[in-house]
Amino acid sequence: MKIQKYHFIGIILPFLFLLLVLAVDVQLFSIENLPVIASRFRELVFLITVAFSIWGISKLHWLKHRSILQKLKFLWAFILLFWGSTKLLEIIADSSDHFFSMVVLFFMIFISVCIFLTLKELIFVQQGKKTERNFGLLLIFIFLQIVYVLLDGREIETIPFYWGMEYAQFGLKEFFYAFVILFAIINGFRCKWIHYLNKKQKVGVFFFGGLTYPIIISIFSNSSKIVENFSTVVGSFIDCVLLFYIIYSGMALLGILFQLPSAGMMDRKMREIQSLQALSATIGSVFDTEELVSKTTELSLEVVGADFSWLELKKNSTYWLASTHGIKSEDVEKIPGDVKKTLRKEISKNDGVLLINNVTRDKRIKKINKWKPKIGSLLAVSIRFKHKELGILYALKRETFGFVEESAGLFQTFADQVGLALENSNLVKVTIEQEVYREELRLAHQAQMRILPREMPEIKNVDTAAFCITANEIGGDFYDVIVVGKDRVDLVVGDVSGKGASAAFYMAELKGVIQALAPHFSSPKRILIEINTFLRKHFEPEMFVTMSYGIFLPAKKNIRIVRAGHPPVGLLRKKKVSWLESPGLGLGLASNDIFTVSLKEKVLTLKKGDALFFYTDGLTEARNKRGEEFGEQRLTEVLSNIGEQSAEEMLQEIRQHMETFTHGVPRHDDVTLVVAKILR
Repeated sequence: MKIQKYHFIGIILPFLFLLLVLAVDVQLFSIENLPVIASRFRELVFLITVAFSIWGISKLHWLKHRSILQKLKFLWAFILLFWGSTKLLEIIADSSDHFFSMVVLFFMIFISVCIFLTLKELIFVQQGKKTERNFGLLLIFIFLQIVYVLLDGREIETIPFYWGMEYAQFGLKEFFYAFVILFAIINGFRCKWIHYLNKKQKVGVFFFGGLTYPIIISIFSNSSKIVENFSTVVGSFIDCVLLFYIIYSGMALLGILFQLPSAGMMDRKMREIQSLQALSATIGSVFDTEELVSKTTELSLEVVGADFSWLELKKNSTYWLASTHGIKSEDVEKIPGDVKKTLRKEISKNDGVLLINNVTRDKRIKKINKWKPKIGSLLAVSIRFKHKELGILYALKRETFGFVEESAGLFQTFADQVGLALENSNLVKVTIEQEVYREELRLAHQAQMRILPREMPEIKNVDTAAFCITANEIGGDFYDVIVVGKDRVDLVVGDVSGKGASAAFYMAELKGVIQALAPHFSSPKRILIEINTFLRKHFEPEMFVTMSYGIFLPAKKNIRIVRAGHPPVGLLRKKKVSWLESPGLGLGLASNDIFTVSLKEKVLTLKKGDALFFYTDGLTEARNKRGEEFGEQRLTEVLSNIGEQSAEEMLQEIRQHMETFTHGVPRHDDVTLVVAKILR
């Protein structure tokens, strides 16, 4: 063990002083009477030893962090060790083994200091403003008494003191001793540690304290004379410590004696508080409703000392049995329905609390006697959270007048915490469900992103780029660049009505249909007609899709575009923007006959440097904080200034302008953009 400063001051340094005393004794012990100077020096060393022991040992933590019972056990152990040391010193006092006698004396100094400091620890339990001052004054007068003894008991001044019929001389020794007794009594009132003991512990402390009390009185009567043969300073200190112990322990034993009649009630209060604390701990650790209600009925028995209890939870206007303790569920179910209704009605009338201490004579629930004849007392409280009733908690005892009035208030407090716990449990349940839902959406988003092209295909003389941003985790926008042979590329951008999982599901299904149809038809109009047929058969009637579909022939630089209710396709040519607005209804809104008539293909021959922009309405309808839309005009202005850039640079420029415009405003719709630029 590492030796620290206080180990040295409290144990090692006093031991060195003892060796110094032994050195003096070895040199001068053969002389019949020690010289005055040597004697005073020897006693001064003992005084310093006591002082350093008190200061050093008090700084050690071996006693500070013990429980009250552990400190009391230490105290009794020190008393027994001290008693054994005095007996040993008596035996060897007349022997010639002076060294062993001094070792025993040093041990007695150490034990007496431990007794003194253990009493200090008990006094400082729940210390007040004056506790430290009063204990300090006690210590000061003990040392004044010792210093006076060190001066060989010479009377510096005597004070006439009337005692009975005669005058006596009251010297400084008696004066200091009187103040030691006075402050021992003042500190004796600091016995607040008694309140932390239960009835069983108080009885045990009273018993063992009573056994050690005669021992300490015996030591006080006989040991001081033996110790004074070796050192008057040590004898005076031990006398003061033993006197302090006698006074303090006597007052503590009286305090315990006076509290024993009410100790049972205090224990009950402590159990109630501990039960409430246990429920508080449950609130923080139990999130499962079934476990929580089971714990509630279990703890309710401890809170009010009931024999059995049950908990009814309320959903809408119906009550159902959630948990029982000490009684079977089927027995509770046998309670007559009119009795249950009466109980609930009476609980509501009495502000959520009902106490019946003589069930057998209560006319309101007399029918309950047929159910359980041995019931004597009933306590029921309504469980509420923010004025909303969540259920009712019942506690019953077999004997009459089993509950005191205070039990009702405590049980209500308990029920309030149960209400908070149930609400927390529900919130945690909802939170977990939301987290599960978010995780499912996250996985769905990842799946949706995998459906979209991971990278744009390489197309001769064409540079392409695209992005898709969903308003929620998943959405209904989609795009695709389908390479159909060496001389054909299909560009598709679509928007499924609605948002979230259903739109994403339809989007994924629709993309598979498009990829299946593309190789079989050379006309974008014919492909959309086939898609409309599929939607009308397999999608919900309220679902529809808008789409722009273009078939690009790289060799001819020719593109045929058809729109089905979708925003126009932008054409950027020499920093001028035009919008291709061919007519067409949304997919799934009309029968094939009407849909076919509405569609018109637009054929466009592209030139070097031309760029096409396919987008969804989430881009132009993106709003800023003032509610203004990004709009087609603002998009036109942005496109007019990016003609010399690559497709990816164009894409990022448009996205940057949109996000700057909508800064701090959540998206309300998905945004998709596909850019195709002719290189030569």
